[in-house]
Amino acid sequence: MGRPRKDEATHKVRERLISAMADRLIREPVDAVTVTSLIKEVGCNRSTFYYYFADTEQLAEAALDAVVPVEIPRVLLSFVRLGASFREAMAADVGRDSDGEEAARGESGESEMAAGEEATGRPSGPRDLDLPDLVRRNSQSIDTLCAVLNGPNAALAQKRVKRRLLEDVLPELDDVLPLDANDPTLRIVVEYASGGILALMAYRAEMGFAYPVETFLQCLAPEIPAALLAVLSEKRPTFTPLEKERLVQ
Repeated sequence: MGRPRKDEATHKVRERLISAMADRLIREPVDAVTVTSLIKEVGCNRSTFYYYFADTEQLAEAALDAVVPVEIPRVLLSFVRLGASFREAMAADVGRDSDGEEAARGESGESEMAAGEEATGRPSGPRDLDLPDLVRRNSQSIDTLCAVLNGPNAALAQKRVKRRLLEDVLPELDDVLPLDANDPTLRIVVEYASGGILALMAYRAEMGFAYPVETFLQCLAPEIPAALLAVLSEKRPTFTPLEKERLVQ
């Protein structure tokens, strides 16, 4: 199939299709969303749609991927790894610009942390883990995901989010735990943790977004992630080969 016309590509048709589908997922079952209605809403032709997506299911997956803020659980894991205080980090954001403390900490600490980040590719100190800013920058995506999780496509969203966590976040634990992504213990704990978090996100939408994301994070971190990591480090149940096969499917 040929490429879309230049004027359509210039107006980022693919992004508009993803945005339109994300909005539909809040209100309609994905099976009820048609290509005809989407291209009419976005203002493109059918060939352009099929150039980017095989069907509405593939578009729905792309829309969910676009609103999954995987950077946030990565930062939470980094706080746990570094032993940093999450609540102190959140509080520091409030007074960061008020007393010039950031500048007073000196250049030597900055050099050390920069060297550590360059060597590992991960944040090397609490100052690199600007979670409040990360939440602000992802606020629209987080709200959309909360709404989808509280709507008719909750099961689809849960499945996609968990898959993204398994693929994009769990590898970050390689230097903390002697486990791989197919370890049954890891899969059980991740299922438990992610299910609870997704339920809270749906609850936030159900309550009309009355509670900011920071309220939920302050209630859960860093103690809950640290406790789960402790479970993964200490508890090693024995699984039969059949049980392992079923758990990692």
